[in-house]
Amino acid sequence: MEFEARLLPLVGLACAIAASVSVAETAPALAASSQGIFADGTYTGQSADAYYGNIQVQVVIQHGAIAGFKLLSYPSHTGTSIAINRQALPILAQEIVSAQSTQVDVVSGATLSSEAFIRSVASALPK
Repeated sequence: MEFEARLLPLVGLACAIAASVSVAETAPALAASSQGIFADGTYTGQSADAYYGNIQVQVVIQHGAIAGFKLLSYPSHTGTSIAINRQALPILAQEIVSAQSTQVDVVSGATLSSEAFIRSVASALPK
């Protein structure tokens, strides 16, 4: 399973925007400058518990900025898990790339998946 924001949509997963709840307390803010603040490369995040399974991502950094993601694992064993992640994960990826930060809102109805995705991304970003 692969997915990258902008360049790669989640394989078979549709995108719809419905963000609402802030996760300021669960993920550190990461501000990008115009020159970029990250070293180019692909960085693997820690697996984060989303209650119904774990989410783990690789973050792709190009030209010092977050360019996309590869989804290594996510809960996909039930119809509900699949439906939630089809909606939430592309939205989160797009928001993080746009913000160049993990300081984004979670997707309404997918709080646990959103928080796990954000934690995995935050743990992957080079310091």
